[in-house]
Amino acid sequence: MNTLWTLARKDLLLLWRDRVSLFWMLGMPLVFAAFFGSVFGGSGPGKSNPLRIAVIADNLTEAGRNLAKKLDASDAIEVEEMPRALATEAVRKGTKLAFLDIKQAPSDDFGMFAGQMPVIEIGIDPSRQAEKGLLKGLLNEAVFSGFRDLMTDPVKTRGQIQRLSEQIKKDPEVGAVQKIALTTFFTAFDNFLGTPKVAGPDSGAPAMEPQISEVAITRQREGPPNAYSISFPQSILWGILGCSAGFAITLVRERTSGTLVRLLTAPISHATILAGKALACLISCCVVTAVLTSVGVLFFGVRISSVPLLVLATACAGTCFAGLTMLLGSLGKTEQAVSGVAWGTLLMMAMLGGGMVPQIAMPAWMLQAGAVSPARWAIGALEGAIWRDFSLGEMMLPCGVLLAMGGAAFAVGALRQHRQK
Repeated sequence: MNTLWTLARKDLLLLWRDRVSLFWMLGMPLVFAAFFGSVFGGSGPGKSNPLRIAVIADNLTEAGRNLAKKLDASDAIEVEEMPRALATEAVRKGTKLAFLDIKQAPSDDFGMFAGQMPVIEIGIDPSRQAEKGLLKGLLNEAVFSGFRDLMTDPVKTRGQIQRLSEQIKKDPEVGAVQKIALTTFFTAFDNFLGTPKVAGPDSGAPAMEPQISEVAITRQREGPPNAYSISFPQSILWGILGCSAGFAITLVRERTSGTLVRLLTAPISHATILAGKALACLISCCVVTAVLTSVGVLFFGVRISSVPLLVLATACAGTCFAGLTMLLGSLGKTEQAVSGVAWGTLLMMAMLGGGMVPQIAMPAWMLQAGAVSPARWAIGALEGAIWRDFSLGEMMLPCGVLLAMGGAAFAVGALRQHRQK
């Protein structure tokens, strides 16, 4: 056993001195996790990616400013007041999606009934049709949002109705027929609000709002808490792939440089040498997993569902790819050949197993095809421990498959290595 640990320690020291290999095992997976976590929406709560628009500040009335505030209250939009010249330039350069020139806005919630129709000019790139449609929808929601408050506060509503009725009677631009229609409507609506069942709180009767009671029910959450919980299992896989490819290349390097021959002249069996190499690969996989997981927890909000199951998943994934290292290292006679074969094989495994496209977003046929890839089972085990809330029984399938694949690959690889020594 001391011999086995000595051989593993030798390989780990060589790995520690190879800074380029360390970068591909630790640095690149972190970049991968941060990039794809951000792409998939991992920028945190609140306004993660709002529509950034400008509101023309020139001649902006108080009613227009209130409408802009209603827009800004939505998490889907971010509003900034700007002069027209600067707003036009911002839209042209792409720093703002669009500008809104609110030329007229209703002074209160019933203003549209008195002819105070909102007049808004939108400046936007004609090619941004999808964003324009969304912006118009949010704008309509803001314009009509006041009606929700009106129906829950009859006293305020009746005050607005009486004020608008007086304005309509005095407005010479409103035709006689329109005055009669609006006055009739406002009078009927005022009488409706004055009935006992819809009167305000001062009348002792309930207000115009539904009687709603709440029952606390905790919703069962399904899926990852954030996008980084998806990208970090992928990044851990890439770190493990880097370990596997790196140690496969060192196997050939030691064989071509004569190091393996010198080791065989010592009282050490060939099987012990290969086992030491596999143990070093397993330890490096576990260290990479521990470092990447710690970074995810400390800086990216990744929450571990079960630490013991994560340890189990890490050990099984490391064992599987340590076994694959032996097989990959026997597939060529030079470092260049093994490097190409190893990375080509591992990339195919990653493509099928969810290392490039998250398993949660993969179609059913691709998930079925990926069953032949150890990467699929490694990510499944890691996700089961990190966010899928797997039980010990559910972890047995991916972990069992990983151990079986690793054992078979080690046996075949050791046999091939023995023939090539």
